[in-house]
Amino acid sequence: MARARPETTPGPLDEIYAPVRAKIEEVDRRFADELSAGDSSIAELLAHVSRYRGKRLRPALLLLSGKAAGNLNPAHIHLAMAVEAVHTATLVHDDVLDEATLRRHAPTVNRLWGNEASVLLGDYLFAAAFKYATRAENIEASRILSDSSAVVCEGELMQIEERGNFDLTEARYIEIVKKKTASLCAASCRLGVLCADGGEDAARSLFEYGESLGVAFQIVDDCLDLVGRESEAGKSLGTDLKKGKLTLPVISMLNRSSSREEILLLLRPKDGGLDVDAVRKSAEESGAIKHALAVAAQFIDSAKACLAADTGPEIRRSMSNLADYVVSSQRRPARAAPVGE
Repeated sequence: MARARPETTPGPLDEIYAPVRAKIEEVDRRFADELSAGDSSIAELLAHVSRYRGKRLRPALLLLSGKAAGNLNPAHIHLAMAVEAVHTATLVHDDVLDEATLRRHAPTVNRLWGNEASVLLGDYLFAAAFKYATRAENIEASRILSDSSAVVCEGELMQIEERGNFDLTEARYIEIVKKKTASLCAASCRLGVLCADGGEDAARSLFEYGESLGVAFQIVDDCLDLVGRESEAGKSLGTDLKKGKLTLPVISMLNRSSSREEILLLLRPKDGGLDVDAVRKSAEESGAIKHALAVAAQFIDSAKACLAADTGPEIRRSMSNLADYVVSSQRRPARAAPVGE
């Protein structure tokens, strides 16, 4: 089986990742080798899922945190592969839950091979993640990874439980996001510090950095899901809305509207389905998107405040710029997609 070639990291991240660029490339190569070494019966699925790797955010957080706390070593490579495998597994499973048909500008695994194969492939990637983690020969690192994986699943279950709950509060939404998205970002940072023997103070601070960054990342993603362009995002959009998952922009729209009943009518599917264009328009006009992005910016400020003053200037600058990137113009929706697009 030919080795799947990793995607090129988007331009804005090239400079941000510079201090650990060589290590990220090593993680990419070794992860691709592992996927290529799979049994021939799943070779095609593994080759396809290799396209899901994009920003390498979680491996980068692990490596940058390790560099901030000390020196990188082989354990960091194994664990960076592990967190990327966990993240990729969650993407495969998410596409099943959301009935998504597009990711990274290509058909999803569930669209091509069905839900059964997708669920099993996600399970395979979770198992692979723990295989990679054991190579670090650090029991505490394996515990952190397993705990984080459980929390991610807990967050997804919480979100399913809250489907269709139009009384969902902003605080409850943030609680869910901290589990389903931010927990793996935070754990990546803690793992980086742990393997560099950086001490508990550094581990705690960078854990909080990763958690705040992860929350902001998800908020921006939720805005994109509502008013972004599928052609630019490269994945199915509007899935949260169609599945009855209330995200921050929708919660904000409900809270800010002078007529909550009108918004509820928009959010409840009718015979012809959900009028996504009308919801998008209302989200823009009500200021809900602007509010959600402002909340994301607050979390980014909190993340940057967690960076220690004595961190080396190059690493501190990279981690600060990475936080800014999460809410930058490259990621946030510039405007809603035109009606009918």
